[in-house]
Amino acid sequence: MLIGKRNEPWEFSKHQIGPAHIFNRALRGKEVDFRPFIDKVKMLTVANVNEILDAIPFGDGRWSGKVRDHLVSVVQNAAKLEIEFARCLK
Repeated sequence: MLIGKRNEPWEFSKHQIGPAHIFNRALRGKEVDFRPFIDKVKMLTVANVNEILDAIPFGDGRWSGKVRDHLVSVVQNAAKLEIEFARCLK
């Protein structure tokens, strides 16, 4: 839903996808420790992202660059992602 959009990929509240997310109902209003996930995201490198995406078939490849850019942007802004997680679950 977010791939290729103009807003930054970690800005869930601007994308208005929170209520439609598969885990929204289960997580809303709960205190969730995202630190382990955020720490793992922060450890990813561009090489790691490339390795992960090389293992996923994207058919004709038209989305692979956009997906790569999306994930690299999330990795580079992991601290902002953590804040957005907390904001979306209130």
